[in-house]
Amino acid sequence: MLQQAGETMPAPSAEALTATPLMIELADARVIAVSRQPLKGGGWVALHEDVTERHRQEQEIIHLARHEPLINLANRTLFKEQLQQALQRMARGQGFAVLCLDLDRFKAVNDNRGHPIGDALLKRVSERLLSCVRQGDLVARLGGDDSPSFRRARATRTRPNPWRGGSSKP
Repeated sequence: MLQQAGETMPAPSAEALTATPLMIELADARVIAVSRQPLKGGGWVALHEDVTERHRQEQEIIHLARHEPLINLANRTLFKEQLQQALQRMARGQGFAVLCLDLDRFKAVNDNRGHPIGDALLKRVSERLLSCVRQGDLVARLGGDDSPSFRRARATRTRPNPWRGGSSKP
């Protein structure tokens, strides 16, 4: 568990103190692991270790496991996780929508123009899709040219369609 500096938490049990290091994120983005070991005659020995780089690498691995590296969109794994969570929220009365898009003739672009052009097209499409969704919405690439968009239901103002030359700003 990562704790922000200055955040108060309930006092952990003695077993919890020795079992898992307490992770503290400082204001300057460093991450410090604090491990404590009780002494036989009373008192504690505490070890403070800067684990910033290890924590950053772990977060990067987690991100890469759930995102397409080329276009940085969510992948099938993250999409399924978010869909399962949305279905659970739906059982509690919260709605959601899934929009599916397919890029027509994308294979022809790759075949006729080459993969670098196809990659550039995917990047541009992903940028456009991301500019159209709200904070907290999910755009995913399931493979090939399929890009579903996941949207939580909530009241919003009508926005012009940026795909038709309008502004995407509310």
